[in-house]
Amino acid sequence: MSYKYETEKAALFTESGASILLAVRDEARRLIAEAGACTSGKAMAKASGSSWTMLAALDYLVERGELRRVTAPGATWGQDQVFVSGRA
Repeated sequence: MSYKYETEKAALFTESGASILLAVRDEARRLIAEAGACTSGKAMAKASGSSWTMLAALDYLVERGELRRVTAPGATWGQDQVFVSGRA
């Protein structure tokens, strides 16, 4: 079985998923404020739980415009994707 955002997105709206979403969002914001960009692996470092839910959190933040993915789809492994702020 492989990661599918459409399937994993629902997990973000559970108590544990919301905890993951907030941890990933907060760490991504902190890293971007410090360095201007972050990798998904670093953004997920403070979260605990399903790694697929963590990837869904990043995709959700991109969908909402809070993050922007710099890495081209399929160019790297999931944990090495690079993100910057989606807000100008």
